[in-house]
Amino acid sequence: MGARARGFANGLSSGGKLLPSVVNNTNMANFTSLPSGLSSPGSFTKITHSVLSSTTSVDFTLSGGYKEYMFVASNCRPNATSEPDFKFNGSSDGTNFNLAIQSSANRTFSSSSQQLHQIYTPAGSAGGTTGTFWGFDMEGSNQDSTAGSMTLHLFDPHTVGMATYFMFESSAVHDAVRADHYRQGGYFETTAAITKMRFFRDTGNYTDGFITMYGLS
Repeated sequence: MGARARGFANGLSSGGKLLPSVVNNTNMANFTSLPSGLSSPGSFTKITHSVLSSTTSVDFTLSGGYKEYMFVASNCRPNATSEPDFKFNGSSDGTNFNLAIQSSANRTFSSSSQQLHQIYTPAGSAGGTTGTFWGFDMEGSNQDSTAGSMTLHLFDPHTVGMATYFMFESSAVHDAVRADHYRQGGYFETTAAITKMRFFRDTGNYTDGFITMYGLS
């Protein structure tokens, strides 16, 4: 056995796992400090938190100058209105939330009677259509079982001269009862800075749920 092979073997336990002594600041950084030339990936900071209660929309100001924002919506429950779409859009002037969006989506859903996988362009966001953009839809005739949760990542919205990109993932329960899972990605068709985000219903309101905004430093 050569010297390198022997050295590697000496760092393994009898079960073939790396011994703790092998991980140190000279070879694998021991994860107490990063090797020279690498920077910390940063961490998310909670900025604000909004509770949804008998409201049709909630606005967030993109404060703090972060390079990335993350929105987490949990158990957003509609009132008893059929197909109440849960939407979002941004604003570059702080007042109007009607930016054009280009996006594509991957949707899967499953129930006791049906399964489906779709790749498509969400309604209201194709071809540079100016207007609202829906995140996922929910049916509200069975209020106890109908709700949705999601995460939305917004990248570099403060930079002027470049489009703002986003990634969105959600899980919603229809009153079929059917589980829906959406993954979407796209960008806002503006090179102006985006200063605010709005989450809203196309009809009716939210009876409960909450949305939290984080910034990545």
